[in-house]
Order: sequence, then C-alpha cells, then structure tokens
Amino acid sequence: MRHKLKRKLLSLALGELVAVVSFCFCIHVLKSTGESFYIGWQTFMGLGWLTVILIQGSAYWLYKYLRIRNGRYYLTNRFFRALALSNFVFMISFPVITLFIVIFSNFQFSWSDFVLGWFLYLFSIGEYIHYFKKKVVMPPHERIRRKNNIPVPARIQREQ
Repeated sequence: MRHKLKRKLLSLALGELVAVVSFCFCIHVLKSTGESFYIGWQTFMGLGWLTVILIQGSAYWLYKYLRIRNGRYYLTNRFFRALALSNFVFMISFPVITLFIVIFSNFQFSWSDFVLGWFLYLFSIGEYIHYFKKKVVMPPHERIRRKNNIPVPARIQREQ
C-alpha cells in the first residue's frame, strides 16, 4: 500500500510540472501563429500566476513523496503558510495591476489577450482554492466518507 501511495504522489508532482510545460507550450504556439491572435501582458501575467501555483502544487506533492520515502521532514508547515500568504498577495495584485495599466497607460487592447489572461487568472484562483483552502476534486468514496463523518484511516489522514 505504501508503494502505491508513493507512486500516486510522484505522479501528482510530475503531472503538475507537465501541466506547466504544456501551458507554456500552448501560449508559445498561440504567440507564433501570427498577428491574428495578440498575446500581451495580461496573458503573460495570468500564465505567470498559474505557473507559480502549479509549481507550488508540484513542490507540495514532491515534499509529501520525499517524506514518505525518506521518513524525514524537509520543510515545515510555516513554509507552506508563507506560500499561501504570498499567493494571496499575488491574487490581489493581478486585478490591481490590470486596472492601473488600463487607466494610466496607453496600451494595445486586444479581446483575445483580455479573455485568455483572465481565463488563466481565474483558473489559477481555482487551483489556489483547491491547494490551500478546500479540496475540490476528490474520489466519490472520500466524499461519502467526509459527508458521513466516517473516520479516515491514519495512513490517509497523514497525507491530507
């Protein structure tokens, strides 16, 4: 069972890194399609924020994997609390910077940049909520267990 859990945690960590690479690749492909699809600062800000969140998620799952594999603590909970606080600051900064640039700057407006940037920003907020506030996606048996207040086995409880 421990081997299965280690494999799951490692696949989660690698999956988050693959998501970062694939998002960056998609933006690169969109940018290289030409002038029909303008990619500007909003898209890059949204992508940057999403990349930061996904890398933190990958680091979290890798930390859990190393904890199980080696049995030692490498980081403390203070580190992840500091990340959650810095994420909140970043989360607030995106709309503030967007509003500031729209009001006080002469920039090239593009609906594609606006929509894609805000989509990436909202997606990153969803990831932030999923990682730091509430586990949104969970298997049906876990949802039933939590709904009925059935005790969680200690092995699973340590990894939540």
